[in-house]
This record gives sequence, structure tokens and C-alpha cells, in this order.
Amino acid sequence: MQRPFLFMIRMHSMSVLNPPRRADLLNCAGRLLRIRAARRNHMPAGMFGEPAWDVVLRLFQLDGSEWLSVPELATSSGASTETMLRWLTFLEARDFVRFSEDGGGDEFVRLSRQGRTATDLCLHDILRSEIP
Repeated sequence: MQRPFLFMIRMHSMSVLNPPRRADLLNCAGRLLRIRAARRNHMPAGMFGEPAWDVVLRLFQLDGSEWLSVPELATSSGASTETMLRWLTFLEARDFVRFSEDGGGDEFVRLSRQGRTATDLCLHDILRSEIP
């Protein structure tokens, strides 16, 4: 019989030596977004509300050079555009996202390097702990 403490040490060393691949992190982000969409589809409106987390996950799925419009992010998270702008301003103040305008007044957003790194580490921990 294997001792639990030794098993935990071996699992930790395996996770450090074999970190998740980018594809694994992207799949984890997609699963979390699908779980959240299922909650929104089947639970009372307003019961769950984390638009900032939805935004971070959605932007994480993109290549770092891609931008999404604020209305597109609002639609994908189930939040109003006004709510989305409040959360994006919150995230921007913490250096998690960057804004850009297309010249026509439309605002676009993407994850900053800090936002991408923090999300990468969070998803790594989620995968390592075997949550969803």
C-alpha cells in the first residue's frame, strides 16, 4: 500500500516536471465557459454573476494579438454592455486587459501580458487539482 504523503510528493513533482500544454489550458478554459453557459441556461437569471471571469476566460482562448469588441464580450458573458464596460474598466485598472479603438468609436479589448500569465497560472492550478 502506498503512503498518502509519498503519493502527494510524487504527484507534485510530476505536475512541476510535466506542466499542462497550452492546448490543455485552452480546453480547460473552454470547459469552464461551457459550464457557466449551462448554468445561465438552466438557472434563474442573476443567480450567478461573474462577468469578469467570463471575459478573462474568453480572451484567454484567443491568440494574444486578437481583439474582441465590448458588445461581443457582453453577449458571450450574458451581461449588458454597461456592465461589461464596468468590469473591463476594473480589469484594466489592474492591468489585466488592454483597450483599443478602431477609429469608428468601437472599443476592443484583449488580455494584457499580466492577465494572460495570471489566467495561465490559475488554469494550471485548476488542471493540477482536477477540478472540472
